Amino acid sequence: MRITAWVCAFAIFLGSCLLFLVEPMVAKRLLPLLGGSAAVWTTCLVFFQTTLLLGYLFAHGLVTHLQPRAQAITYLALLVAGLAVIGLNTRPALHASTAYPVLSVFWVLTTLIGLPFFLLSTAGPLLQAWYARGFHARGAAADVQKAVPPYRLFALSNLGSLIALVLYPSVIEPRASLHVQTVAWATGFALFVVLCAVVLLQGRNSDGSASEMDAAASLDDAAKAPKAFDRLLWLLLSACGSLLLCAVTSYLSQNVVAIPLLWILPLTMYLLSFVVVFQGKFYPRLIVLGLLAVSLLALAYAIYDVEGRFPIKVAVPFFCISLFVACVFCHGELYRLRPGPLHATSFYLTLAAGGALGAFFVGVLSPVIFRANYEFACGLVFAAVLALIVTLDLDLRWRAGWSIVVLLMVAVVISQELWARRHSPNAQLLWNAACDRNAQSTGCVSQPRALSRHD
Repeated sequence: MRITAWVCAFAIFLGSCLLFLVEPMVAKRLLPLLGGSAAVWTTCLVFFQTTLLLGYLFAHGLVTHLQPRAQAITYLALLVAGLAVIGLNTRPALHASTAYPVLSVFWVLTTLIGLPFFLLSTAGPLLQAWYARGFHARGAAADVQKAVPPYRLFALSNLGSLIALVLYPSVIEPRASLHVQTVAWATGFALFVVLCAVVLLQGRNSDGSASEMDAAASLDDAAKAPKAFDRLLWLLLSACGSLLLCAVTSYLSQNVVAIPLLWILPLTMYLLSFVVVFQGKFYPRLIVLGLLAVSLLALAYAIYDVEGRFPIKVAVPFFCISLFVACVFCHGELYRLRPGPLHATSFYLTLAAGGALGAFFVGVLSPVIFRANYEFACGLVFAAVLALIVTLDLDLRWRAGWSIVVLLMVAVVISQELWARRHSPNAQLLWNAACDRNAQSTGCVSQPRALSRHD
């Protein structure tokens, strides 16, 4: 299956740009309906992560169960349907109920961008799978390195997302109305459809022959097939990165400073970590593990010191850089555990499942099971436990050190619970008001770490 590399790469890059441009666009549409609270954006993250999971699941099923011609017909038909949905929603009349904000967010996002967002989320794994199969069809079975799934395309995909994320608030949003943004985005989606059609037409002579599948199987034998424990680590590492992203975003918005588009900074750190490690040249494992220990301990102190105050210019970079270190660890370990060619789409599917689980835990489950904001501390414990697990192959000093870090993170969760029990809701409200007055007069922010959800 001959696929021109640059066409495939540009389609993946454009799809990722469109995916992350539409997120702040629809968030802006939600402002008049539901406001711009941290809860609304966290619910949006849950929707985006869940739709991404569904897209990866669809891509995996399409590649593994259909012949190439059927894959092409199915995907092109859905792309045309996506164009139709975009055409109908250039000037949407949106309605939402503030009585059921979570359901309203899901309903509005589904009707507004559900199908196009779903199709864009499938682009990365689908195009990479077709690209890898192109190598097989050209008889590259003897060259394992060339036929290994091009994980650098995954780095390129995240680079496209990162560029879109930075350009929107700095260039696009100040200079273009929402209607102009929508029309331009629709034009970009149409170009994406054309590029996908070119990729599929270039592979029209592929018939999924037995020789092609034999070549793929031999390549997979050459590369170590993933074990069940490896798959579990894929899921947990991906969930940890997503959980920390949502927890840091929520924490900054609620306890540090509430400013528009603050969520872009943590998300930038999250995407940048993918770009750094999946391009395949940078993951100094032992250095990252050491930096992770320092970052987790610093974050634990920051949320343990209930009456501590940090200037905003210090607090925001501190939390974002610490998040970047944690995500480099999670995603670096994912790259280290990446599978052989036949398991590429299942690898991406598991990553998406973990991302959805992390967002679901913070956005949906935590408000139900916790009486205070413990998700950040739980994320620190989660990261420390994973670091302990992946260092089992190292010497005793690493295992002993990470065992101590885990215990310290658990102590932070316990301290948050004890602090929450000592403060009634009314006393907490008065304390928050005093903190607000202090922030206005000094430029510093007090950081209540275990606020009751009833406040």
